[in-house]
Amino acid sequence: MKITFVPRKFGLGLAAIVVAAGVAAGTPSQAQDNMMMKERVALMKNNGKNLGIIGKAIKGEMAVDLAALGAAAANIGKNANKLKSLFPAGSGGGESRALPAIWEKRADFDAFLVKLASASDAFAREAATGKMANLKASFGAMASNCGGCHKVYRAEKKK
Repeated sequence: MKITFVPRKFGLGLAAIVVAAGVAAGTPSQAQDNMMMKERVALMKNNGKNLGIIGKAIKGEMAVDLAALGAAAANIGKNANKLKSLFPAGSGGGESRALPAIWEKRADFDAFLVKLASASDAFAREAATGKMANLKASFGAMASNCGGCHKVYRAEKKK
């Protein structure tokens, strides 16, 4: 059996690449950060669309389709659960309206997402019963959770 030695320069270069890759794996790359930011924005816009559908029905501005309302609430809950993984440390900045407070108060931010998912699930269950009084209360819980989180963790829209 023949033993081959790696030249010192090559070995040191390889070691540097391995160390750099390990450091880079700890934080998202710029491309990953941009992709996560775009996905966050898309999910938040989808939440706004779904909340708007529910709000119009609750206010009597459109016909009430209980199945559609339940599906809209389920989408909000699904999005809230997915959003938790889209705000890793070091992924702020860029075109996002996400404030640094998200990462500074991470447990509180995550708690908003958990409460939103829970409120959305409760609304979806209420939609199955068809009781408008219960739907109005459930809608209030969802909407206040969204608004409360936005006040603390989302920057104002630039004009």
